[in-house]
Amino acid sequence: MKNQLLPMNRLTQALLLAGLVTAAAPASAVEYWLRADTVNVTMPDGVIVPMWGYALTDTTFVPGTPTVPGPALVVPPGDTVLTIHLMNNLPQATSIVMPGQVAAMTPVWDDGSSGARPSPAARVRSFNREAAAGGGTENYTWDSMKPGTYLYHSGTHPQVQVQMGLYGGATHNAAAAEAYAGVPYGNEVTLLFSEIDPALHAAVSGGSYGSAPGPTSTFNYQPRYFLINGKPYAAGDAPLAALAAGQRTLLRFLNAGLQTHVPVINGQYLQMIAEDGNPYPWPGNPRQQYSVLLPAAKTVDAILTPVLSSGSASARYAVYDRRLNLNNAAAQDGGMLAMLQVSGTGSAPAFTSTPVLAATEGISYAYKVTASDADGGPLSFKLDQAPAGMTIKTTSDYIAWIGWRPIDGQAGTHDVTVRTTDPAGLYTTQSWSIAVANANQRPVANNDAYTMIRGGTLNVAAPGVLANDSDPDAGDTLTATNFGTPQVGTLSSNTDGSFSYTPPATYTGMVSFSYLARDNSNLSSNTAGFVSIAVRANKAPVTVDDTVATPINTAMVINVLGNDSDPDTAIDPANHINPATVFIPVTGRPNKGGTVTVNADGSINYTPRLNFTGTEVFTYAVRDTYSTPATSKAAYVRVNVQ
Repeated sequence: MKNQLLPMNRLTQALLLAGLVTAAAPASAVEYWLRADTVNVTMPDGVIVPMWGYALTDTTFVPGTPTVPGPALVVPPGDTVLTIHLMNNLPQATSIVMPGQVAAMTPVWDDGSSGARPSPAARVRSFNREAAAGGGTENYTWDSMKPGTYLYHSGTHPQVQVQMGLYGGATHNAAAAEAYAGVPYGNEVTLLFSEIDPALHAAVSGGSYGSAPGPTSTFNYQPRYFLINGKPYAAGDAPLAALAAGQRTLLRFLNAGLQTHVPVINGQYLQMIAEDGNPYPWPGNPRQQYSVLLPAAKTVDAILTPVLSSGSASARYAVYDRRLNLNNAAAQDGGMLAMLQVSGTGSAPAFTSTPVLAATEGISYAYKVTASDADGGPLSFKLDQAPAGMTIKTTSDYIAWIGWRPIDGQAGTHDVTVRTTDPAGLYTTQSWSIAVANANQRPVANNDAYTMIRGGTLNVAAPGVLANDSDPDAGDTLTATNFGTPQVGTLSSNTDGSFSYTPPATYTGMVSFSYLARDNSNLSSNTAGFVSIAVRANKAPVTVDDTVATPINTAMVINVLGNDSDPDTAIDPANHINPATVFIPVTGRPNKGGTVTVNADGSINYTPRLNFTGTEVFTYAVRDTYSTPATSKAAYVRVNVQ
């Protein structure tokens, strides 16, 4: 897909104004492995939109399902270094930037060069180093993370790639439950705003973006879906979060769209704290606002202290875009709208169970989750964070079961967070890490086939029979064991897969034997590999007729072997045409009085009869180098004397 390089728009300005400067990068303290990939997202009206997203993976970039927005990246208090390892499975190169944070960056220009600008006419293609399309990888490090809320997103053709879904949120607190120094909070909610223009997505996905008649820029950008946290509102949606009246709640606003949005919380006021990770200059007396100006690529932190109306035990408050992007395509009552559930004083539920911390690939994992609530149930349970394949099922008012069967490739550490919520909307989370052990798997032995010439020995060097065998466990070393006995002949085998086989001197036909592949944990293949050997008789060389020309009364040397071959050479390189055996049969002498003699290299000297013109014919034959040589058929040599 052709990338169009656009004049600077609001998103590009935001990138340049948000502190994308360069600095040296030391080793990382917090690391995430992300995979950029394609994903289909279904809108409330059933329209399926092709998108790009980031998947949170293990260190081998599997498993993980891409999401829009991408996974939330958290740098804990005390850590100041964040490294993102990116694999790019998309059809275009991509990169990652984080406005507001210092990073070592190397721009890529429209001529494919990187680093310093090659010429005044050069235009930037990527703000940072690229991960090549189709599986390329790149690492991005921020070694002086400032506290705050940040948008990480594609730095390559961001007008298109960010719109396609390559964005997510990253946070770093100054201390536990403290967004910035002196700014504590008791709860937090992320509100990430974005839009979707399905026509643009279809053009990019279908390959028509960048050349007529498809769109060649985002100047005619017309979003039809408006999202908060990757989802347009639909009737019946559950509240985005449960808040407690009077509790300081940190709202993290982010805008990954191309348009400006103005979030409002109906009936509530906000204390403005910071934007792009930069605290406002009024820490002791923060400004009160009921709306937030959120341009493209902007992040804003604000404190909401929910207030309930007099006499209300709970209420829902709408968060919406004051620019009224409140539709899902042609349908009303959707778009940039979400609900916050605010409840009066009460007790949040409490977990009474201890998580199971270990699992093994291929073996079922189960954790019985129990909780209590002083205000009474029933409680609901959900997974806020979980590895691929993990599920949770509520079985009673205070009990749920978490089930999972780790598959091959999921060995390692996986973070899990479960949430339990009471009828008042108060909730508690429990987080832990599961260490998944790698289950050793059996190697696979595959069949092998060889061909040899009767009367010789077949010598196969290492890795021999192991060359096409495999082991699902990366890093295992295979050996060959339990060799069987061939039906005839003698076999000498080795654990490195090499072997030598000698059939009886006069035997032709098929012979076979079996073996097992074994890994370095002494686990053998379930089924044996079978080695079949076709023993056949020596075949004679194949000679091909030759036609040459020479002037009258002029002798010549004819390379008759140049187009001849031995069918056994591919099987046994030592068995080939023997040039020293070329001979002229008695019945094959020149038929017009010329003379021929054979040279040591197999070429033939030909001398025509004096003053002869016309065509003279003779024949030759040759033998191979086999212990009992085979003789070819006679080939004709036609000499045109002119």
